[in-house]
Amino acid sequence: MEYEKILFLIIFFCLTITIPAINAEFINENITSNDEIYYEEITENEEINLSASECCSLVIQENDETVFAFRQDGQMTGNGIEINAMEWNGINIIKQEIDTPHEYFFHGIITENGWVVGEGGSQYNDSSRTIEQIAATMIKNNDISPNYLNQIKNILARYKYGHFVIKDPNGKYGIAFANTYFTGTLNNGECLVVPNYYSYYKKVSYKRYSSNPVDAIIIICSYENSGYNRKSIMTYDYKTHDTENGVFYGIDAFATNDNGRNVGLNTANKITHIYFKGKYYAPNVIPQNPGKLYVGSHIFENQKLTPVINLMDIDKIGLVKEEIQIYYRVKHLVSERTAVFNLGEDVDFVNAVTSHGSYTYDAQQHTLYWQIPAAKDNRDIIITLKSNKIGNHNVHAYIHTMREELDTSYYITDYGTKISANDVDKFQGGHLRLNVELKDYHDMPLVGEKVGISINGVTYYREISSEGYASIAINLESGIYQARVFYDGKLGKSSTTSKVTVKPTVFGENIEK
Repeated sequence: MEYEKILFLIIFFCLTITIPAINAEFINENITSNDEIYYEEITENEEINLSASECCSLVIQENDETVFAFRQDGQMTGNGIEINAMEWNGINIIKQEIDTPHEYFFHGIITENGWVVGEGGSQYNDSSRTIEQIAATMIKNNDISPNYLNQIKNILARYKYGHFVIKDPNGKYGIAFANTYFTGTLNNGECLVVPNYYSYYKKVSYKRYSSNPVDAIIIICSYENSGYNRKSIMTYDYKTHDTENGVFYGIDAFATNDNGRNVGLNTANKITHIYFKGKYYAPNVIPQNPGKLYVGSHIFENQKLTPVINLMDIDKIGLVKEEIQIYYRVKHLVSERTAVFNLGEDVDFVNAVTSHGSYTYDAQQHTLYWQIPAAKDNRDIIITLKSNKIGNHNVHAYIHTMREELDTSYYITDYGTKISANDVDKFQGGHLRLNVELKDYHDMPLVGEKVGISINGVTYYREISSEGYASIAINLESGIYQARVFYDGKLGKSSTTSKVTVKPTVFGENIEK
């Protein structure tokens, strides 16, 4: 019996004190970049304890897409993964954490606006919560700076290993280990490999493994050779999603059993259960690496990419009882829908032209219904109408059964305009401008209409802005000029003149005051 105890202690000592790096065929490609700034000298000759270190975060940057993966390792048995959607410091997130009622440890966070955070090591409970709160502050302040990373490094230093990584939507990242911290920029096509020791940290090109970033990150993770008790790989693909309510950002989540075979191990039996937003996945349903199981998606409903219904063009100003046109475009429909246009009272519907589908018009309700077939490409409609009343009008448009609506305003007036312009008295090189106002007989600025300005033999055309006027800079030699400003459009004709005086700039030498 005494001999068996001694033998057990020798085996345990060998496994836990200094297990060397596992010989795995991990492609030795490490992208170096000049943008990384190290804020603390790296400790040489790290004492690596692979049987305790465990865990790895990986991040891929792509066009309008981020893929985040976390490999859960560790000697603890029975502790699975819990993944939940929640509000976190005022933003919506997906969070992965260890599934145990007795201890707290978050693995990863993906925010609705595209930030990712990963953490590994032994900093349970208060330490993990502190790191999480520092990450929340960094995201809130949009600040990946040395001060925050140094605070996290000091927490990890207590345990002598561990990692932290944070990346913003544009690729800027910060990383902290127990002995160093630094920042950098992740370019499209690059992948960060962040285990619990700096000496295993890499930045690689993911497309050497697969053109699909989700498949690539799973393969890269399986060859990362710092983990000894390898369990699961959870992968999150943050990108746009076509949904019943339009195009939103969201995540697709995948689970993989990292069986260890790509690094010379056999850890398939260590896989644990997963809860994704309350749905349970038993260990035996999770496929072996490099396979993956789709476990679900989460749509961030506050992060809409583009509207479904879009205003393309409109006659912003029209004459009473004359035709005007409004041009709409609908896109990203995953099923057939009906677009509804409430034209308002005192308006006559003339006709509509559609690129797809058909329409009906309810004259009593002044409402047009457009039945649109499903498609991701564009669906267009041009509505022609007449307004019988002077003043502001509005068309209220929406997609039936979708949270999608659009109000379009236009102004109807009668024939006739008034134009005015200021006189300009300025020094040469000064900043005073010639301003022109165009109004109807009801003193309403005619926004969007173009006026002409002729001065010194040259005519310029400017559009009346939403502020109610158009203007030009005066870049002329000193002298007195007459400017003619005029309007000749669908609303009538009007013109006036303006006096422009440009005075020479005075320079002097040896002047006493």
